[in-house]
Amino acid sequence: MQPHLYGENGDESDADPGRDLLSMALITAGLERRIPIFAICRGLQEIVVATGGTLYRRLCDHSQFLEHREDAELPVEQQYAPSHEVQVQQGGLLSQLIPGCSTFWVNSLHGQGAKTLGPQLRVEARSQDGLVEAASVHDHPFALGVQWHPEWNSSEYALSRLLLEGFITACQNHLAEKQRL
Repeated sequence: MQPHLYGENGDESDADPGRDLLSMALITAGLERRIPIFAICRGLQEIVVATGGTLYRRLCDHSQFLEHREDAELPVEQQYAPSHEVQVQQGGLLSQLIPGCSTFWVNSLHGQGAKTLGPQLRVEARSQDGLVEAASVHDHPFALGVQWHPEWNSSEYALSRLLLEGFITACQNHLAEKQRL
C-alpha cells in the first residue's frame, strides 16, 4: 500500500494507487452500510489503513519479527503451507467462529503488517512474534481481516471452513435483514 495513506513518506515500488483508492472506498462504504467484510492478507492491511491504523512497510527490516514472506523458490503448495502459529484473543469474533481454539497454524505470505490499529479495530489474533494476524471492527456484525490465506485448500482445513462459513452466514443474515426492511 502507498505509505502516504498511513502517514509515512516515500514510495513503494509495487504500489497500485488505483487499487488502494478502490479498496479504501469499498471498505469505508461497507463499514458504513454494515455489509459483511472478510478481508484476506492485503485486505487486513487495507482495513487497518482505512480505519486510521498504520503499517510496518517491510517486516523483514524489523528483527523482532519472524520471516512472514513466502519463499518464491518453493512450489506453491509449500508457499501456502502452514508456517507459524497464531494465538486467538478470547472474547472476539474469531473466538466465536472457532470456539475452543486458542492457537492454530496459518500460512504466511506477506511483507507488510499491521503496526497500530485505529480505534475501530480489535486485535483478534497475534503470531508468536507479537504481530497482529487478525483484527475485527468493533460494533459491526462481521468485519474481519486475517493476514493468512484461509481460502487456500479450505476444503482440507476445518478452521478455514469455519471462517468462510461464518462469513457466508453473515452475508445471508445481512441479506435477510435488508429484505425485511
